[in-house]
Amino acid sequence: MKKAALLLLLILISLSLPVFYSTPEKTIAVYMKGLEGEDVFLEAAKKDISANWVVITEDLTYDKIKDATVLIVIFVDQFAGITSDELSAIKKWFDDGGKVLWVAGDSDYGDDRNR
Repeated sequence: MKKAALLLLLILISLSLPVFYSTPEKTIAVYMKGLEGEDVFLEAAKKDISANWVVITEDLTYDKIKDATVLIVIFVDQFAGITSDELSAIKKWFDDGGKVLWVAGDSDYGDDRNR
């Protein structure tokens, strides 16, 4: 009886350990230069994926993305482009290591008429 109670206690303790040692929430930065208003696809992703979301619609800087583990670049305005300063910020962020960079293409997101 004591062995069964001890085994049950050990199982309960081991199941509760993840609560005490949970990892902090990851940060996802989304760069949507020129976005005006709300984007329904982004809002759906924010509801589906539990993370700290940072949405950047103005010029991108290292300080805006330094805490992110994932950077998603979506060309809302295909003519806006990325400046050399923004590219340098992305390179500095990526060189920190442990990062994921996703640059969405037209086939990933569509064009303005599909929004």
